[in-house]
Amino acid sequence: MLLPFSAFLYLWHILLQHVPQSPHKLV
Repeated sequence: MLLPFSAFLYLWHILLQHVPQSPHKLV
């Protein structure tokens, strides 16, 4: 993984805000 894990979690959190209708669909 090129990005630090903390940065990955941060980006994932932003993605969840863009898909509030089904936040765990991609999990």
